[in-house]
Amino acid sequence: MPPLTADKLINKEIFAGDKTVKGYNSAGRQIKTFSPGESLGIVYSWLNLSSLKLPVLMFYEDANNFKNPYYIKINDGPFKASPEIKKIINKEKIEAEKEQLKDKGAFSFYIEKYGLYVLGTIIILAIIKKKL
Repeated sequence: MPPLTADKLINKEIFAGDKTVKGYNSAGRQIKTFSPGESLGIVYSWLNLSSLKLPVLMFYEDANNFKNPYYIKINDGPFKASPEIKKIINKEKIEAEKEQLKDKGAFSFYIEKYGLYVLGTIIILAIIKKKL
């Protein structure tokens, strides 16, 4: 799966991964705790927050009125993507493969993608056949 960059998370809901995630205010003080699997909210933006000295994802408790922002350290991930984000990632992966297929041609594309697996299978079968 291609890497998920912060810019692809804007306006998407994300969830805490397999560990507890902390939410902070702009001063860097912890104000929230999210349990594993719990919704962190809809990402408004990402930025480098000087009080936390790390890149963060920005959320609003009241997104309609842009009130009560909170921040989550990006390195507190991994986060779980919503089904919407997973669809976007899969679509981009398919588009990238189509582009590579177009650029390289079918033969080169499939040899590069599956060649080692086919070669490895042939070698293993040859070894097994030799031992029988």
